[in-house]
Amino acid sequence: MRRVTKLLLKWLFVASFHVGYLLVLYGAKALRFVPAPYLFKIFVWLELPSIIAFSLYYHFLLRSDLLSESGRHATAASYSILASLLSLYCGVFLCLNTFGE
Repeated sequence: MRRVTKLLLKWLFVASFHVGYLLVLYGAKALRFVPAPYLFKIFVWLELPSIIAFSLYYHFLLRSDLLSESGRHATAASYSILASLLSLYCGVFLCLNTFGE
């Protein structure tokens, strides 16, 4: 039970930073003044933090030793994808409902 609690706390920590990054960057409108292509701004706002969150979820799940050896990496990858998509959805939902547009 203690391993599960530690893993959930680590995942909540990653999710809070993922959602917080999205909120701060969108709310401050910091990317508006960056002279870069639109797709680069979308990459910095949405994709880069999602990739970092996925890698942290994956790393923490593999180190927790909660998964069996057979199919361990595939299971960890699928759970990490789901967790990063969920935190991305929550972050964008909060951004659009807090600041509009």
